[in-house]
Amino acid sequence: MPDQINQRLSELKTRITSKARLKTDLTHHKDQVLRLNSQQAFLETHLEMLERDIRKLEGFGLSGLLGRLTGNQQQKVEKKRRLYDDEKDKLESCLIALGAAREELVALEDTFNRFDDLEAEYQDLCRQKEEQLLAQCPEYAETLANMDGEIQRHREEIRRLEHAMEAAEEPLLALHSLFSSLKRAGSKHIGAAAAPPIISAAMNTLFSMTGIPSATHARKAMQNLVQKLQTLQYADHPDDQAILQLTDKIENLASKMDASWAMSASGHPAACHEAESDIMELKEFLGEKLENTRTQLAESQQSRLAVLETAD
Repeated sequence: MPDQINQRLSELKTRITSKARLKTDLTHHKDQVLRLNSQQAFLETHLEMLERDIRKLEGFGLSGLLGRLTGNQQQKVEKKRRLYDDEKDKLESCLIALGAAREELVALEDTFNRFDDLEAEYQDLCRQKEEQLLAQCPEYAETLANMDGEIQRHREEIRRLEHAMEAAEEPLLALHSLFSSLKRAGSKHIGAAAAPPIISAAMNTLFSMTGIPSATHARKAMQNLVQKLQTLQYADHPDDQAILQLTDKIENLASKMDASWAMSASGHPAACHEAESDIMELKEFLGEKLENTRTQLAESQQSRLAVLETAD
């Protein structure tokens, strides 16, 4: 009976390790799909702006009239059209890559879902083996208890890391919404030549205020992410130090995203890209830390299993 238990534990251990690797692959593919979704949204927004600019230059509005008066209208239109064509090509490539990434993700999820509840059977067999061992050798109790404590610490850290990874999704979506709001406000900006200063100032202030709700949402989402990151355990390791630095940077950016920031010149779409880039970089470090912690958990479980196996 002990030999049968050992053999089954070894089989389960191999399958659980494969399942853990597959879960890591799933995380990477989900991040890839998210990045491509963000790129698609950015390119579509940029194309809309360029299309709007071209219509203005070719139309009979103020921009078109000024262009014809200065004599450089055709040059501006051609430049905008070249840029539009370049961005359209980028969008087509992005959509192709996004479609392929989604297909790969579906295939991985299908494979992952085929795994049985391996952990439950593994734990049940471990309990059986442990009961046999402690009945014959009570002195192993302290050793196993220390190993259990280490395994539990790894599991808690994995849970915190997964929550932090999940918490990073909302600010990315919120920053995209904020980016769109700021772009729309900027496209509606009224120049001094288009209206009396008092009217243009009042209208531009009104347009700027449309970004306040999005800025508030982004700020809260980033602050929630920072709170999750502050619960993690850190060591004197370059990756951990990078996470801490990015956490401070994101916290600093979030503190600036208030109503006045959204309405001022500092509330520029470039700041959204900076924050988005920081969060994506942070997710990469968190993913590596999560993978390392899962490896440590697997090693701790294997060490515990080795104690049970060699104690016969």
